[in-house]
Amino acid sequence: MASEMSNKARVGEAFDLLAKGLEPFVARHMSRSVPKGGDWVEAYVRTSKYPDREYSTTDPSFLLNVMIDSWRGVFDRQLPRSTRNLLFTLRDKRNEWAHNRAVQPHDAQFVLSGILTLLEAIDARETQKVRVSLDELNRSMFHKEQARATEEGALSNVVDAPKAGLRPWREVIHPHKDVQTGRFAVAEFAADLELVRKNEGSAEYKNPRQFFDRTYLTADCASC
Repeated sequence: MASEMSNKARVGEAFDLLAKGLEPFVARHMSRSVPKGGDWVEAYVRTSKYPDREYSTTDPSFLLNVMIDSWRGVFDRQLPRSTRNLLFTLRDKRNEWAHNRAVQPHDAQFVLSGILTLLEAIDARETQKVRVSLDELNRSMFHKEQARATEEGALSNVVDAPKAGLRPWREVIHPHKDVQTGRFAVAEFAADLELVRKNEGSAEYKNPRQFFDRTYLTADCASC
């Protein structure tokens, strides 16, 4: 049985898929912003905040920055306005991942959901792979939560030792005399209405008052 993928590895894989999906989409639309035959990457880097940095179109952070910086006039015509906020969020999450920040299950779930939304918006082929990864993560989280709840439920059923000063139940509750002496019939713990109809059986079945006393729910029992 293969070991379960770590949250950090799953998020890293999802960002790689995001880059593969974004690269042709960004290139197609950015190419229209430069003269025919021009290099859109060179044109973007030259006017960016850090023109001396090395860039790669396979880097998801670079592609997200391109979409953010070129939103107005290029990508705002292709994507809904809400997508712009998602670009900022994913860029921040990618930076956190790159700086080895711990990735909790709910963080991974959040990031994969965001990546899936963006890939769906651009109709990328990588959408399905991210969806499968997110489904696997959701199932893993569900099974772990189910196991934790089962374990907590089992622990809650353990009877703890009585607290100091608490009297044993035998000193508080006194069983009926026939139970104490062992002279009782199991059948008598459930009223046999057929004996009542036939006026047979013990006095508790023949005498209405005694029958009522044994079968009527007291106020304390009725409120349980």
